[in-house]
Amino acid sequence: ALRTAVNDASKLAEILREQHGYEVSLHLNESATLNNLLRLLEETLLQQVTPDDRLLFYFAGHGIALNGDD
Repeated sequence: ALRTAVNDASKLAEILREQHGYEVSLHLNESATLNNLLRLLEETLLQQVTPDDRLLFYFAGHGIALNGDD
């Protein structure tokens, strides 16, 4: 579980929804599985997003740095 990633995503979703009127789909922890995200990208968004829409996909998760000093 990533506390800061969840907090960051939740706060961003709140700001987008409350201050800018965005429709937000928030997937955290157990709901952010590979299958759920693939379904969102390959099915749900294809049905919902039109050429005139804007889409922001924000992802925060585990990662590794390759060939990095730190």
